[in-house]
Amino acid sequence: AEEAGVEEHHFTRAVATGALSMMTSRADGSRLKQSIYFNYDLPVDEGWTPRAADGEVQAFALWTMDELEQEVRAGTRLRPAMVAVMLDFLIRHGVITADSEPDYVALLAALHRDRLTFRATGPSV
Repeated sequence: AEEAGVEEHHFTRAVATGALSMMTSRADGSRLKQSIYFNYDLPVDEGWTPRAADGEVQAFALWTMDELEQEVRAGTRLRPAMVAVMLDFLIRHGVITADSEPDYVALLAALHRDRLTFRATGPSV
């Protein structure tokens, strides 16, 4: 919200939609990181425009659902974590369905993976 300059009084409109989990690493497999993303839908007034407010985002773009779906499926402009968040959005809003996506069940499972726990093993000290 701070990236888009959303004013605090708008937060009362936010609707919790769930949580996604994701394990990421460097390309070589090192630096594993488990993240959980808590997602919300935030209805905004017609004509409201986000503004780059904190320096983390350079600009915002308004995409149609078709444009968003194409970006999620084959684009390069979103970070992997945001692809997951937008995929969840497209599923929840009926754009990607079991009828339209052969890998629907696998996609749902991938968005909700359990956290991985690594147990240290080795010689006792």
